[in-house]
Amino acid sequence: MKLLLMGVIGKPHGLHGGCFVRPFNPDSPLWREGAAFELVPADRVPTSEADTIDGPGVRQLTVEAVGLGPKDRLLCMFQEIVGREAIDALRGHYLAVPLESLPAADDDEFFFHEVKGWAVVDPSGAPLGTVSRVVETYAELLEVRPTHGGAPVLVPVVAALVTEIDRAGQRIVVDPPEGMFP
Repeated sequence: MKLLLMGVIGKPHGLHGGCFVRPFNPDSPLWREGAAFELVPADRVPTSEADTIDGPGVRQLTVEAVGLGPKDRLLCMFQEIVGREAIDALRGHYLAVPLESLPAADDDEFFFHEVKGWAVVDPSGAPLGTVSRVVETYAELLEVRPTHGGAPVLVPVVAALVTEIDRAGQRIVVDPPEGMFP
């Protein structure tokens, strides 16, 4: 089983088992009451840039309540956790979901975890580089390692630049402006 990492448990909030969670995608519909997450100890996650790991987790947690907290964090309570000490013991643990539980992406969509390593080509099919990661800022950006060397290139995921997503071929067609790639 492969697990998609969704967030990290932070410090406790209150006395009854509430905590802050740093979500990797706060807009995900998976952050809702009743959602079940696999609990994964931090030492099982190889790097801070990992998106997926082999599962299962050490136990399952079910969201009892979730809301927006400060600094792009969520404030969560889990049915299985009672008390400040219990949540403090889980600080730094990751929350994850099985990949097979995710809804299917539309033809013109992709999940961030799946595009690492995909080829990036121009409209004629000429290689531009390889996706090394997805960066989330005010917009989603593909970090592309150029085929011909040089510094990584950040490509905004907007229709004017990303013209095709070929899931079967594991490639993304980008129509870059002059000078974007070396």
